[in-house]
Amino acid sequence: MTIRHVFDHYVKSLTRLYDKSEAENITHWIFEERLSLSKAGLLLRENDIISEVKANDLAWKLVRLLKGEPVQYVLGGTSFYGMQLHINKNVLIPRPETEELVDWIIKDNQTKGPVNILDIGTGSGCMAIALQKQLNQSTVSAIDISGEALAVASDNAQQLEAEILFKQVDFLSLMQDNEPEAAWPANRYHIICSNPPYIPESEQQQMPDNVVRFEPHIALFVPDHDPLVFYKAIAAFGAKWLMPEGFIYVEMHENMTDQVSAVFYQHGYQQLQVKTDMQGKRRMLKAGW
Repeated sequence: MTIRHVFDHYVKSLTRLYDKSEAENITHWIFEERLSLSKAGLLLRENDIISEVKANDLAWKLVRLLKGEPVQYVLGGTSFYGMQLHINKNVLIPRPETEELVDWIIKDNQTKGPVNILDIGTGSGCMAIALQKQLNQSTVSAIDISGEALAVASDNAQQLEAEILFKQVDFLSLMQDNEPEAAWPANRYHIICSNPPYIPESEQQQMPDNVVRFEPHIALFVPDHDPLVFYKAIAAFGAKWLMPEGFIYVEMHENMTDQVSAVFYQHGYQQLQVKTDMQGKRRMLKAGW
């Protein structure tokens, strides 16, 4: 069986779930990761016979893809801000919008002196690691409710040689109990960042099936009756732990920009800035005193 034969079979199979262009992109991604074949390399070696071991590996991955599992989970990794991250079903797949938020933070702070950073709900550690690598004098802490997610984040930090303090914290419960000093943190921060859960539960049926079925709901959804619950907690936390010259950066639902802004304003934040993503959606907010 030739490499071209397997490639064409992949694309044809994946068109059951995706349009042809996306099916080809996914197949190229798989072939590059598993066979080290770029698009040019595929053309040069398309008539080569594929080994049985590699054919079996590709066949199993195709089975998973045809069940709707995202290609990033199938491959066990993805790229984020120029880094290669390990991911699995315990963490969200990092999105381009989050890269844009990280880029905003870096550009705002790259000429400043040492900064102390807290990442709330770190997941794969993508934000915390990128910030620690790009802001060289930074001290970065990251928290998450999920021990499984923190294991992924810690592994990524180790592989990328990023020095980050990880801690398992139920941030929402901690803030609702009004006892942040009882467990976390022990410092004040120049930067607090977060991509918290913000999708109302009722929107599940409008979302892609592969997201709802495979990505962790605890990192995605919030109750319909209180969709701003995390922003309220983050704003309250910042009122106590954000330094006077510091800023909070958050990702948010494109339809809740005004409501999220109001939450921070009500907690005393006077400097509010909303930023649009590459698709023109108002998805990021910066808040300071």
